[in-house]
Amino acid sequence: MTRVLPLLLLALAACATPPGADDAVPYDPTAPLPEASLYGVASAWQSDAGEPAALADFRGRPVLVAMVYAQCGTACPFIVRDMRRIGEVAGVPGLQYVLVSLDPERDSPEQLRAFRASHDLGDEWTLLRGEADDVQTLAALLGVRYRPDPDGTIAHTNRITLLDADGAIVVRQDGLGTDPGPAADALRSL
Repeated sequence: MTRVLPLLLLALAACATPPGADDAVPYDPTAPLPEASLYGVASAWQSDAGEPAALADFRGRPVLVAMVYAQCGTACPFIVRDMRRIGEVAGVPGLQYVLVSLDPERDSPEQLRAFRASHDLGDEWTLLRGEADDVQTLAALLGVRYRPDPDGTIAHTNRITLLDADGAIVVRQDGLGTDPGPAADALRSL
């Protein structure tokens, strides 16, 4: 936990402001990646199957993780597509894909199962929902900023993060339709 606390404080300071807000410290995508494991963060999750889950459940294999929400009809389907592209280009067996909901109020296990079905996500995909505090903490650690809008949409950072087998951040891919090569190269090097 002592390694995680400085990481959490750094992440909260860097990412506490939602997208579009005036930032006191500008976002720097070239900032060094934190070295601590995300698997040490105390948080509780629920899968789309309604089962309890923990981030540490993914220990032992590389993981591509992104934060999305089931009602999203714009960026989130593209994030799923981009995650698939990274996996295809890397060609690494045993890759785990994790999608974490930014909308714990509306994204019930049933909603997440519908999202899974509509995007034809197989067994290598895990969809998680959690309490608002856990979502906020993970978003800060991943460098994902988000803000619910009055129309029910959620403005959020379009980021895919590669974690190594120990839960440390290896690389981040920002934007939609980004070249999957750097993330795929990092994945192959693990």
